[in-house]
Amino acid sequence: MNDNRLSYYEKIYLIGISIITFKITLDSSAIISWPGAIDNLIIAAYLVCMIYKVLHQTYSPYTIVLYALLGVLCLYTCKSADNFYLVFTYFAIICLQNVDIKKVIKTTFTIKVSILAFHVVYFLIMYVVARGSIPYFYRNGVRRVSFYMGHPNTFTAFLCWVCLEYIYLNYKKINWKQLIAVWGVNYIFYMFTNSNTGLITMTMTIFFAILDKAKVKAFNKLLYFMAKYGFAFCSIFFAYIVIFFRSFGQGMMTVYNLLNDFFTGRLLYGVCTYDMYGLSWLGRTIQFPPKQFWNGYWIDKMVFDNSYIWMLVLYGTVYLFIISALFFYIGKKTTNIEKILIVAYAFYAIMESYAINVVICFPLLFVGKYMHAKRNVIGYTGNEEE
Repeated sequence: MNDNRLSYYEKIYLIGISIITFKITLDSSAIISWPGAIDNLIIAAYLVCMIYKVLHQTYSPYTIVLYALLGVLCLYTCKSADNFYLVFTYFAIICLQNVDIKKVIKTTFTIKVSILAFHVVYFLIMYVVARGSIPYFYRNGVRRVSFYMGHPNTFTAFLCWVCLEYIYLNYKKINWKQLIAVWGVNYIFYMFTNSNTGLITMTMTIFFAILDKAKVKAFNKLLYFMAKYGFAFCSIFFAYIVIFFRSFGQGMMTVYNLLNDFFTGRLLYGVCTYDMYGLSWLGRTIQFPPKQFWNGYWIDKMVFDNSYIWMLVLYGTVYLFIISALFFYIGKKTTNIEKILIVAYAFYAIMESYAINVVICFPLLFVGKYMHAKRNVIGYTGNEEE
C-alpha cells in the first residue's frame, strides 16, 4: 500500500475522531444542543468512518477473532448498560493502525480547547450582561461554576485532560517552568469550579514530569511499576472493599470510613449496590429508588464517580480485567510520558467515571498505538521518547 493510500485512511480516521469528539464534548453543553435525530446522524457518521477504516486494515487470523469477540462484548455491554461510549472507544482503539497518534491527539485537543474557550467566553459575557441567569452549583456552601458545561466536575474533566494532551504533544521541548504554568491554568479555573479531582491529577502529573525530566533513575523503576500494575492494583483494592465490606472488623471499618470521607462518599454507593444486587460481569441497568435506607444511611441518589466501582457493580467487571491486561501488555513499550499519563489515568479513575470514554481520557489510545505497532507502515512504532 502506497503512502498516499495510507494518508487517505489516516484522514478518514481523523474525520471520524473529530466527529465523535465534537459530539461528546458538546453533549455536556448547556448552550448548544440538537434534536435526537441529528445526534444519531452524528454517531452514524462516526461509525461509517471507523468501519470503513477497519475494513481497510490488515490483520492476522488471531487479531480478527480477538477484535470480533471484543466488538461483540462491547456491543452487548452498551446495550445492557444503556451507555454507548464504550463502542466509540472500541473503534477509536482498533482503527489506529497506520495512524499517527500525535495527529489524533492534536485534532481532539484543538476541538476541545475551542469548545471550552467558547463556553468560558460565553460565561464572561453573561457575567457582564445577565449575571442573575448564570447557573451555579453549591457544595458545603461553596459556589461552583460549570461554565455552561453541565457541571463543574465535567468542565474540570475536559480542562484537565486537554492540558494533559498539551503536555503529551509538547513533552520533548516543554520545561519545568511551562509545566508549572499549565498547573497554574488549572488552579485558576479550580478557584471557580472547586473541583478537586482535576487539580490533584494535574499536580501529580506535573510532579512526575519534573522528576522524569530531572532524570531521577529511581523514579523510572517506580514509574514503570505504577504504569504496568497501577490500574490492576486499584481494581483489586476497590473490589476488596466492596465485596468484603460485610466482613470488616472494627479496624477495617475505621479505614473504610476514612477512605469514604476522603472520596466524598464514593465507596458507600458501591458497597450498597453490591450488597443489594451483587457484581455485574458484562453490564446491566439498575433502576434505583429515588431514596433508600441502607445500613444506617439514607441515600438520596446513587452516583458512581469511581470508575472501578462503577465497572464492578454496573458496567461490567470484565472490563477491569481487560484494561488491566492491556496496560500490563503495553507497560514496557510505552515512553516515560505515556507511562506518566497511564498512571494519571489510573488515579483519575478513582475519582471519576470517565475511564472508558477515550475522548476525555485519551491514554487508552496508547493501547491501539502499540497493538498495531508491528503492522504500522507510517508513524512512530519504537520505544523512544517523543
